[in-house]
Amino acid sequence: MSAVAGTLLFSCTAHATIIHVSTSGSDQKDGSRWATAKRTIQAGINTASSGDEVWVAAGTYGERITHKSGVRLYGGFKGDEKTRDQRNFLTNISKIDGQKLGAVVTVRTGAALSTLIDGFTITNGIGASQGEVRYGGGVYALDACVTVENCVIASNNAGQGGGLYSNGEIVLKNNLFKENGSSTCVYGGGALLMFGPVAVQGNTFTSNRGTYGGALVLAYNSGEVSCNTFQANNSQVGGGIYNVGFRHPPIRQNTFKSNTGYFGAGVGCNGSNGDVTGNVFTSNSALLSGGALYLYNGATGTVSNNVITGCAGQCGFGGAIASNRANPTIVNNTMAGNTAAYGGGGVAFLEEGGGVLSSNIIAFCSSGVYGDYGTRPVLRTNSLYQNAGGNFCGVTPGPGNVLADPAFADRAAGDYRLQSISPCIDAATNADAPAVDFDGAPRPLDGDGSGDATADIGAFEAPGAVVAPDMNIGEVKSSTPDGELVGFKNVVVSASFAGLGFIYVQPADRSGGIRVDTTAAFAEGQVVNVMGHLRTVPETGERSVVPVAGSPVVVDGLSSSIIAEPVLMSHENLGGAAFGLQQGVTHSISLNNVGLLVNVWGRVTWVDTSGTSFTIWNGAVYTNAEVAVTDPDGNLGVRVKVAEGSSVPAVGYYVRLQGISSTVKNGTTSYPCVLMLGRYALLSL
Repeated sequence: MSAVAGTLLFSCTAHATIIHVSTSGSDQKDGSRWATAKRTIQAGINTASSGDEVWVAAGTYGERITHKSGVRLYGGFKGDEKTRDQRNFLTNISKIDGQKLGAVVTVRTGAALSTLIDGFTITNGIGASQGEVRYGGGVYALDACVTVENCVIASNNAGQGGGLYSNGEIVLKNNLFKENGSSTCVYGGGALLMFGPVAVQGNTFTSNRGTYGGALVLAYNSGEVSCNTFQANNSQVGGGIYNVGFRHPPIRQNTFKSNTGYFGAGVGCNGSNGDVTGNVFTSNSALLSGGALYLYNGATGTVSNNVITGCAGQCGFGGAIASNRANPTIVNNTMAGNTAAYGGGGVAFLEEGGGVLSSNIIAFCSSGVYGDYGTRPVLRTNSLYQNAGGNFCGVTPGPGNVLADPAFADRAAGDYRLQSISPCIDAATNADAPAVDFDGAPRPLDGDGSGDATADIGAFEAPGAVVAPDMNIGEVKSSTPDGELVGFKNVVVSASFAGLGFIYVQPADRSGGIRVDTTAAFAEGQVVNVMGHLRTVPETGERSVVPVAGSPVVVDGLSSSIIAEPVLMSHENLGGAAFGLQQGVTHSISLNNVGLLVNVWGRVTWVDTSGTSFTIWNGAVYTNAEVAVTDPDGNLGVRVKVAEGSSVPAVGYYVRLQGISSTVKNGTTSYPCVLMLGRYALLSL
């Protein structure tokens, strides 16, 4: 919407007249106050001039009205308000009932965009007759401009535009279109918008029905369709939106859920060249092809940054997207868990189509990408993973594909952003990537810390990698206060306790180790950069890093890994003495090694009945009770905390095990402890 139009709509001149309408009023009165309100809305409009306001109190008005250019019509009043901002159109329902006699609201030909309908329920319209066809069941705007806000347009029907018809400039904002149209509505069960510029923002379209465009038809429009919800609408083509013509407004940041149709249950594009970007498509189901989108008849638009999940082509192709005799650019979308009966659970190219498929994630689908004989799409740098029927069929895969787990942040919770360990980071094609991602973050960013900004595959761009300072772990643990920012480069993940919420890292020279608080699934042996704020863990006294956003980050992807070698450690040296701010084992005089990967062995002397820990003793004999190595319960030896899924050995067994050197407290006294990795090995003596 233009700035000029916005000024016309939302500024109120000091000389505007307010006409009041109430079901208890009389059309013989002047309408200047609630006490002298008019009885019918039409009488109020007839009294008003351009720039005036008509305030309508709650109640049902059984009439069909013709709206006048420049008049602002407001519903939702209780009937005693002094200012417009006192109204509440959610509780004070001003209903206009067309009684199935024609269009409920007709906007007079030539009306300006400042003509406003705001805060009404518009229902039971059957449209204005043009020959044998009826147009605009609820609102009919022929060769007129109009703004409709905060209205409920429900249970209307017409052959063209069940809820609303417009062929001029229109603003639709924060309206509910519900249960409009029927099997007799050919175009636009909810609304049919033709030719004029449109601004369709913040509306909800639910349970509308039409042959083409269950909720909305866009025909040769400019403007924008953004931030709307399309749910449970039905049509043959375009359950949510049907686009026809060589142009259509961009479709951005909308939600399409549980819409149905034969083709394109979410969106159907017939020959259009507009963008479909940044939308969420979930659980849309096409009886034939294109569960989320169906592009056909020469459509050349760009489909980008969309998240498409759980959509289906029940008896056809393209669970997420089907392109039939079209040449779209399909780039940087995330498609997961979509299905098709035949080919292309992710994307299907049908008949003699082409286009570009670049930098998309297609994962956990019934199959990946399908191409009919004669199709010629260009594919590059896509990520495909666990597609049951295979990744590619009838297409050339192209270069740079990633055939590994994309590592979504939380697929079960619907979060398809990338973890920092994702192989899709910095793996896309910059020339194809949109300037921003689904969240509006800029592309490309340097997600892996390599120094080169390369776009990520999928709808989401991971944050730029944290460039960690290269600090010495031992010096940091001993001398850096809690809360300070620290960092380590090219350290090895020595142990991963994802279920407990932390990992351990150490440099390749094994000079020290430190805990990092993260629930991300890092693999032991991965090389990472870490940056975060230091803290002391109260239960153990060890130092730990609380990572900043984007840390830790894998260096050069999943392929960079080394074997983290443990240090063979005697019980007397395990944990070591306190060293500066790093706490240690009480009475120990050894070098501090808390956080380091170690190997220990001994005979099992005690087992916790809960199966979570046991104690091993290496047979050492101590002449000084102060330096004897014991566990918190006084048993000779060191305490071992059992890893998840591991069992405990029986008392008397000799075992060898690998884990992280740590401590366990009993009051103010600290004892050596090992956080066991994997399983213990029995020793034969």
